[in-house]
Amino acid sequence: MTRLIALLIFILAMPAPLQARTLTPAEFTDAYVDAVVATQPSFSVVRKDPLRLSIKAPNGRTVTALLDNAYHDYMADPGQLEAILRKYIAFMVETAGRTDAIDPARIVPVVKDRQWLIEMQKAAAQQHSSTAAAESEICTRASMTSSSCSMPRTTRRAFTTSGRTRSRAFTSRARSCGPWRS
Repeated sequence: MTRLIALLIFILAMPAPLQARTLTPAEFTDAYVDAVVATQPSFSVVRKDPLRLSIKAPNGRTVTALLDNAYHDYMADPGQLEAILRKYIAFMVETAGRTDAIDPARIVPVVKDRQWLIEMQKAAAQQHSSTAAAESEICTRASMTSSSCSMPRTTRRAFTTSGRTRSRAFTSRARSCGPWRS
């Protein structure tokens, strides 16, 4: 009797192999294209890559459909394929159907205070230092495998205008880093 109960629990707890398999990105893209053609026959669809399409609306506007988020939603709940396709096709149709231009009267300037500027400068400096560390690591790894590598190099140079010293970033074409540099 305990063996029968254990077998029943094992069968009920058996996961995914009994369920339908999920679609690959290419298959998901095909399903999206089929749904667009079925619901919007006047749209022309061109596959660029898996999860990337170029769609031309009847009004002549071309939009690029990036299906990464749609596929991510599908992978989270494969049983909702039709609902996910409907939702993302509705977004695409809305975007492709827009013909309105940007209204300059609706552009609003945003004034930032000095504290915001200081925080942005700190964030940029922190990002720059982490990028420089990554470049150094890449050059170090490259020097182990080859005699040199080529990485873009950003340097800061000071200059004076109107009596104030300022600095500006300049990017040189490449820097050579070989086994003698770290």
